[in-house]
Amino acid sequence: MRTLLVTTLLLAACGDDALDLATPDNCNPLGGARCVAPWPSTVYEIDDATTETGRKVDVPVNTLPTNIDGIAFDPTSYNRHDGFSSAAPMITAFPTGIDGANLVHYTNYAASVTDASPTVLIDMSTGELVHHFAELDARVADDPASQALFLRSAKML
Repeated sequence: MRTLLVTTLLLAACGDDALDLATPDNCNPLGGARCVAPWPSTVYEIDDATTETGRKVDVPVNTLPTNIDGIAFDPTSYNRHDGFSSAAPMITAFPTGIDGANLVHYTNYAASVTDASPTVLIDMSTGELVHHFAELDARVADDPASQALFLRSAKML
């Protein structure tokens, strides 16, 4: 609640009446340059007592990105699962893109748990930093606003 209050006060202080923070109902309200970012997210899970985990993936139609032919991915295959893989990379994107020059490379996991690392993964049960590396999607290097940032953990999460 305190975070919401601070955010509301900061936005009110900006005084920009044209500011629109609306997020489509099917999109992750945490933002990012893409509807589903950051991914994976418990935003796309629901309670389901019939599954082993008590949860089930529930990605709405027209939420996932389209392929190069403009065809939207069907979430049906995701929605059969009772959660996201603990080995899946985390993915996000930023509308302005990011400079990947100082991202921790896969050959130097140790650098990811130092103060110099621009990315941080935290084990929420222990509070410890998690070794990882980060990389940008090389397939769209010429379009920073569409370039995904991948965070890949060195251990199962």
